[in-house]
Amino acid sequence: MRPLYLIRTLLLQNSRNIMLRSKLFIIPFHFRNAYSTLTSTHAYSQNLFSHFASTKFNMSAADITRMFKRNPSLQSLQTLDKVEQFVDMLNRYGCSQVQIAKIMMSQPPIISTSAERILEPKIKLLEDFGFQGETLAKLLASYPYILSVSLENTLLPKMEFLKNLFHSQEFLIKSLLRAPSIFSYDLEKTLKPSVVFWERWGFQGTELFRLLRHRPDILQRSSLTPAQVDLIREIGVAKESKAYTFIVGVVAISRIETLKAKIENLQLCGLSAEETWQVCRPAPQVLLYSKKIKAMNVSSLSLLSVLKMPEERFVRNIIRGHPESTTLWMVYENAISKASNHTKSSIQC
Repeated sequence: MRPLYLIRTLLLQNSRNIMLRSKLFIIPFHFRNAYSTLTSTHAYSQNLFSHFASTKFNMSAADITRMFKRNPSLQSLQTLDKVEQFVDMLNRYGCSQVQIAKIMMSQPPIISTSAERILEPKIKLLEDFGFQGETLAKLLASYPYILSVSLENTLLPKMEFLKNLFHSQEFLIKSLLRAPSIFSYDLEKTLKPSVVFWERWGFQGTELFRLLRHRPDILQRSSLTPAQVDLIREIGVAKESKAYTFIVGVVAISRIETLKAKIENLQLCGLSAEETWQVCRPAPQVLLYSKKIKAMNVSSLSLLSVLKMPEERFVRNIIRGHPESTTLWMVYENAISKASNHTKSSIQC
């Protein structure tokens, strides 16, 4: 009788425990994996979710280990029923395999909860507020924590507050997709005080709507530092100007050190402080740029146009089109030597 057939016969005779304790029977590792009932219940349950996550979602051992640390119950699952229900639910609402894997790794505690009783009502609530199909899947993948919060005590009152604040369903969806971290702000401690603060600053009604349209993440701010207030006043844009709303939004969500560094970059071109503000007032978006530019002959093109140029057009019009392009390229290449590797590799002389 062949050894493998003998082992199976012993199993059928309910001799598994005796067999496993016996030194006469050595079961190959690959055979233990294929017939998991040969191993102990504990080892089987430990490998159950790992096998599922690695084969279905191509998760690494390190990813699975991190998930176990945040949700130890995944190691002792006796069945994958709840996990499969969780995955099926996300599939029904349009999430891709990549998005589901991202949600699972971000929020391991929710994987073993009841999809139908606990999680799906939250998704249906988001649908009621206008998130459908691709936008719903994108929101869940970009901010999976939304599935972990309380439906009645957190998610519902926060969504109702935001809907009234953003006026329209369309703008609510766009804003939350742009800044999903808004869901992490406490309603009573952050969101409501922030609205009160900006209303006191003069942003009410349409003006507040315009401020939120530019910077929805401004809702994390319910105060400004003295340095931020001084910078807004120093730029000198009138409150009646549309640029004023943009400038306040940029200054409010930026580190003052970063803004000052960007202003100094403009002054590298030889601009005085007042000339710098003359550039910022009509087009405050330059405060978002961080390209370091050294003084150079830009022909008839305005400084602002140069600052807003895409890299390829900048190289084509300013560097290659210059009579001293070789020398100018060396200056430009040196100026961006500290830029990201992506930026440097995307430019070809």
